[in-house]
Amino acid sequence: MSPISWPFSYDIFRCHHCGENWTHHNKIEIFARKEDDTKGIHTIIQNFDADSTQRIPNFDAEGRLLDDQWDFENENNIKKMSITTDDDVSKCPGRRSAIIITIWCENCGKESILSIHQYKGETQICGMV
Repeated sequence: MSPISWPFSYDIFRCHHCGENWTHHNKIEIFARKEDDTKGIHTIIQNFDADSTQRIPNFDAEGRLLDDQWDFENENNIKKMSITTDDDVSKCPGRRSAIIITIWCENCGKESILSIHQYKGETQICGMV
């Protein structure tokens, strides 16, 4: 296998709810296990920007994004990075290891999932709602 050369081809992830491309990943889950094992290593990394305020959207009672309500100063909008590890691999989408990236959309405020996992000898890349 030859090394990846730059630039390599890529595509832009679009929100599965509204189709826009203003997306941000805010949680990564890593599952490591042998084929079909019920136990393994499950690591969750979230809230990456540990030293500064993140843009957290505000919603009205019906769940609609309030465009002018991005609050940078509110202490409730400051999140600290967290890393947790356990042995629960029950939510792993494949039969072996997997990486799940949770992505939220600036436009509609909803989350989508990007999954990279092994299944029956293939490495599959899937977008899920």
